[in-house]
Amino acid sequence: MNVSSPYITNEGYRAVPVGRQRSASGYMLEHRLVMERLLGRRLRCYEYVRRKDGNPLNNTPSNLRLVSYAAHWRRQLPVACGICGQVKRVKMSRAKRYKTHYCSHAHRLEGMRLRARQYHAVQRDHREEHEHG
Repeated sequence: MNVSSPYITNEGYRAVPVGRQRSASGYMLEHRLVMERLLGRRLRCYEYVRRKDGNPLNNTPSNLRLVSYAAHWRRQLPVACGICGQVKRVKMSRAKRYKTHYCSHAHRLEGMRLRARQYHAVQRDHREEHEHG
């Protein structure tokens, strides 16, 4: 890839060329560059840019908002309970850390029992295959 064409990152953000004197890769995320131009200064390491509509490609100045590190990680996302499907909001860091979420302690225990039964069934099938094969 040459350093003159924008591209979309794996996370869905647009990276634009800024030159190697500004960035080791020669690229910068477009939403950060737009915010820097709005502020008239470079962003600090603890400043994050959030989009009001959540669309990673909508980098219009009216859609961007500057937030602190703490506010960025406090953001909550809707997740569904792995047992009943009830939707609740959890911190983004927790939503990304755990694959399955539960609305109550009882549902969490039920989910753990279900996963244990599935695990033991797979182990039993695996043993049976080796005994007969």
